[in-house]
Amino acid sequence: MANDITNELTFDKCSKERCREILEAIQRDDIGLGSINFHKIIPQPKFRTDKECLDWRIKHWDTKWEAYGYRDGIRYDEDKQQICFLTANRSARKIILALSRQYPDVLFELRYADDNFGFNVGEISIMAGEDFHGRIPKDNTYEAQELAADIMGFKLEFDIESASGYVRKIDANLYEYCEGVYVSQSFQCDASLGHPVVLCYDFDNSK
Repeated sequence: MANDITNELTFDKCSKERCREILEAIQRDDIGLGSINFHKIIPQPKFRTDKECLDWRIKHWDTKWEAYGYRDGIRYDEDKQQICFLTANRSARKIILALSRQYPDVLFELRYADDNFGFNVGEISIMAGEDFHGRIPKDNTYEAQELAADIMGFKLEFDIESASGYVRKIDANLYEYCEGVYVSQSFQCDASLGHPVVLCYDFDNSK
């Protein structure tokens, strides 16, 4: 079973007319503007077996399937000149590198995040077939989780009413999802930590 990788692609240093031209050229004809068809960027030859097809795609596309994630509609923001789509296990970096060679005047900003939250996440700038700037944080850290949350569209917050959400761990460089954690009405400030410490009780684990 594959991990879903959210790919957020922004067309920068690019007029709206130029952006639309590119989107029309790469769209899946059965879905429409805002989708992406890998075959139109790196065409796939015909193969006799599924294994040959899969091996070729992993080598040339770096992922075993075409872009997907359109079941609930296309994620296309015309004002931001940005599209979003899913790939299997790896980002669409190789595809966007090839696309940038076809449109060398356009700056492509690719951000991606694995559904294995906090792992396999990054952002890269691509132009004329080169990725010249990027940030790939260490897996399962504050930085990786915060970038992934921003890409995937949710907030790393704790909701007091539902007694669930993300909390930043003091003894580790990451956020942890908690449920059934109830916040007391009183709290105290631990001067050694330099910020308020909320007194909580976890009923499920009696602590």
